[in-house]
Amino acid sequence: YCYYFNMGDTRALARPPVVDQDRAEAVGQWITQGCDDLGIRKVLLSFHGGEPMLLKPRAFDRICASLRAAIEPKASLGFAIQTNGTILSPAWLEAFSRHRVHVGVSIDGDRLAHDRHRLDKRGPSTFETTKRNLERLVDWSNDDRALGPSTISVLDWRNDLAEIYRS
Repeated sequence: YCYYFNMGDTRALARPPVVDQDRAEAVGQWITQGCDDLGIRKVLLSFHGGEPMLLKPRAFDRICASLRAAIEPKASLGFAIQTNGTILSPAWLEAFSRHRVHVGVSIDGDRLAHDRHRLDKRGPSTFETTKRNLERLVDWSNDDRALGPSTISVLDWRNDLAEIYRS
Protein backbone atom coordinates (compact mmCIF):
# COMPACT_ATOMS: atom_id res chain seq x y z
CA TYR A 1 0.00 0.00 0.00
CA CYS A 2 3.02 2.27 0.02
CA TYR A 3 2.74 2.37 -3.80
CA TYR A 4 -0.28 4.59 -4.30
CA PHE A 5 -1.97 4.54 -7.66
CA ASN A 6 -5.16 6.40 -8.50
CA MET A 7 -6.94 4.01 -10.91
CA GLY A 8 -8.06 6.91 -13.12
CA ASP A 9 -9.02 9.28 -10.31
CA THR A 10 -7.72 12.69 -11.35
CA ARG A 11 -8.01 14.25 -7.89
CA ALA A 12 -4.84 14.51 -5.82
CA LEU A 13 -5.45 12.24 -2.85
CA ALA A 14 -3.50 11.99 0.36
CA ARG A 15 -2.33 8.46 1.07
CA PRO A 16 -3.95 7.19 4.27
CA PRO A 17 -1.86 4.97 6.59
CA VAL A 18 -4.00 1.88 5.92
CA VAL A 19 -6.22 0.83 3.05
CA ASP A 20 -9.93 1.32 3.66
CA GLN A 21 -12.84 -0.83 2.49
CA ASP A 22 -13.84 1.54 -0.34
CA ARG A 23 -10.32 1.62 -1.79
CA ALA A 24 -10.03 -2.18 -1.49
CA GLU A 25 -13.33 -2.62 -3.34
CA ALA A 26 -12.17 -0.23 -6.05
CA VAL A 27 -8.94 -2.23 -6.40
CA GLY A 28 -10.99 -5.43 -6.62
CA GLN A 29 -13.10 -3.99 -9.43
CA TRP A 30 -9.99 -2.70 -11.22
CA ILE A 31 -8.30 -6.12 -11.01
CA THR A 32 -11.49 -7.84 -12.18
CA GLN A 33 -11.65 -5.53 -15.20
CA GLY A 34 -7.99 -6.30 -15.95
CA CYS A 35 -8.73 -10.03 -15.73
CA ASP A 36 -11.56 -9.56 -18.24
CA ASP A 37 -9.60 -7.32 -20.59
CA LEU A 38 -6.37 -9.33 -20.55
CA GLY A 39 -7.64 -12.87 -20.05
CA ILE A 40 -5.90 -13.23 -16.68
CA ARG A 41 -7.06 -16.35 -14.86
CA LYS A 42 -4.88 -16.33 -11.73
CA VAL A 43 -4.23 -13.42 -9.33
CA LEU A 44 -1.95 -13.28 -6.31
CA LEU A 45 -2.64 -10.18 -4.26
CA SER A 46 0.00 -9.16 -1.73
CA PHE A 47 -0.58 -6.78 1.14
CA HIS A 48 2.66 -4.95 1.88
CA GLY A 49 4.24 -1.57 2.31
CA GLY A 50 4.49 0.20 5.60
CA GLU A 51 2.90 -2.33 7.94
CA PRO A 52 -0.30 -3.84 6.53
CA MET A 53 -1.11 -5.49 9.85
CA LEU A 54 -1.91 -2.06 11.29
CA LEU A 55 -5.35 -2.91 9.93
CA LYS A 56 -7.52 -4.67 12.44
CA PRO A 57 -7.91 -8.39 11.64
CA ARG A 58 -11.66 -7.93 11.16
CA ALA A 59 -11.08 -5.18 8.58
CA PHE A 60 -8.50 -7.35 6.81
CA ASP A 61 -11.01 -10.23 6.76
CA ARG A 62 -13.71 -7.99 5.23
CA ILE A 63 -11.29 -6.69 2.60
CA CYS A 64 -10.23 -10.21 1.62
CA ALA A 65 -13.88 -11.29 1.42
CA SER A 66 -14.81 -8.34 -0.81
CA LEU A 67 -11.80 -8.95 -3.05
CA ARG A 68 -12.84 -12.60 -3.37
CA ALA A 69 -16.39 -11.59 -4.24
CA ALA A 70 -15.15 -9.27 -6.98
CA ILE A 71 -12.27 -11.27 -8.47
CA GLU A 72 -13.10 -14.97 -8.08
CA PRO A 73 -15.92 -15.04 -10.63
CA LYS A 74 -13.22 -14.18 -13.21
CA ALA A 75 -9.95 -15.62 -11.82
CA SER A 76 -8.56 -17.74 -9.02
CA LEU A 77 -7.27 -15.59 -6.19
CA GLY A 78 -4.50 -16.08 -3.65
CA PHE A 79 -3.34 -13.77 -0.88
CA ALA A 80 0.01 -12.96 0.68
CA ILE A 81 1.05 -10.42 3.28
CA GLN A 82 4.49 -9.02 4.08
CA THR A 83 4.87 -7.95 7.70
CA ASN A 84 7.53 -6.91 10.16
CA GLY A 85 6.22 -9.72 12.35
CA THR A 86 5.59 -7.65 15.46
CA ILE A 87 1.79 -7.99 15.42
CA LEU A 88 0.27 -11.47 15.56
CA SER A 89 -2.84 -12.57 17.41
CA PRO A 90 -5.27 -15.48 17.26
CA ALA A 91 -7.64 -13.21 15.30
CA TRP A 92 -4.93 -12.64 12.68
CA LEU A 93 -4.24 -16.38 12.44
CA GLU A 94 -7.97 -17.02 11.97
CA ALA A 95 -8.13 -14.48 9.13
CA PHE A 96 -5.02 -15.97 7.53
CA SER A 97 -6.53 -19.45 7.77
CA ARG A 98 -9.91 -18.38 6.40
CA HIS A 99 -8.33 -16.77 3.34
CA ARG A 100 -5.26 -19.06 3.05
CA VAL A 101 -2.90 -16.09 3.30
CA HIS A 102 0.81 -16.76 2.82
CA VAL A 103 2.74 -14.69 5.37
CA GLY A 104 6.16 -13.21 4.67
CA VAL A 105 8.12 -11.88 7.64
CA SER A 106 10.85 -9.25 7.40
CA ILE A 107 13.71 -10.38 9.63
CA ASP A 108 17.29 -9.41 8.94
CA GLY A 109 19.24 -12.28 10.49
CA ASP A 110 20.47 -12.33 14.07
CA ARG A 111 19.57 -9.63 16.60
CA LEU A 112 22.52 -7.38 15.71
CA ALA A 113 21.66 -7.40 12.00
CA HIS A 114 17.94 -7.06 12.59
CA ASP A 115 18.29 -4.12 14.95
CA ARG A 116 20.16 -2.00 12.39
CA HIS A 117 16.92 -1.26 10.54
CA ARG A 118 14.02 -2.69 12.53
CA LEU A 119 13.70 -0.96 15.86
CA ASP A 120 10.32 -0.10 17.32
CA LYS A 121 9.26 3.50 16.62
CA ARG A 122 10.06 4.24 20.28
CA GLY A 123 13.54 2.69 19.94
CA PRO A 124 13.50 -0.83 21.44
CA SER A 125 14.48 -3.92 19.47
CA THR A 126 11.74 -5.86 17.66
CA PHE A 127 13.92 -8.93 17.16
CA GLU A 128 12.56 -11.21 19.92
CA THR A 129 8.93 -10.43 19.04
CA THR A 130 9.57 -10.96 15.35
CA LYS A 131 11.44 -14.22 15.95
CA ARG A 132 8.74 -15.54 18.32
CA ASN A 133 5.96 -14.66 15.86
CA LEU A 134 7.85 -16.26 12.99
CA GLU A 135 8.07 -19.45 15.07
CA ARG A 136 4.31 -19.21 15.78
CA LEU A 137 3.65 -18.92 12.04
CA VAL A 138 5.75 -22.01 11.36
CA ASP A 139 3.70 -23.94 13.94
CA TRP A 140 0.42 -22.49 12.62
CA SER A 141 1.17 -23.53 9.02
CA ASN A 142 1.42 -27.18 10.15
CA ASP A 143 3.81 -28.07 7.30
CA ASP A 144 1.41 -26.69 4.65
CA ARG A 145 3.94 -25.39 2.12
CA ALA A 146 1.42 -22.91 0.72
CA LEU A 147 1.00 -21.30 4.12
CA GLY A 148 4.46 -21.82 5.64
CA PRO A 149 5.98 -18.41 6.21
CA SER A 150 8.77 -16.96 4.11
CA THR A 151 11.27 -14.27 5.06
CA ILE A 152 12.97 -11.31 3.48
CA SER A 153 16.07 -9.63 4.82
CA VAL A 154 17.86 -6.33 4.34
CA LEU A 155 21.47 -7.23 3.62
CA ASP A 156 23.42 -4.38 5.12
CA TRP A 157 27.11 -4.48 4.15
CA ARG A 158 28.08 -3.85 7.79
CA ASN A 159 26.59 -7.17 8.90
CA ASP A 160 28.25 -10.58 8.79
CA LEU A 161 26.43 -12.13 5.82
CA ALA A 162 27.48 -15.68 6.74
CA GLU A 163 25.96 -15.17 10.19
CA ILE A 164 22.76 -13.83 8.61
CA TYR A 165 22.55 -16.95 6.46
CA ARG A 166 23.04 -19.19 9.49
CA SER A 167 20.40 -17.24 11.42
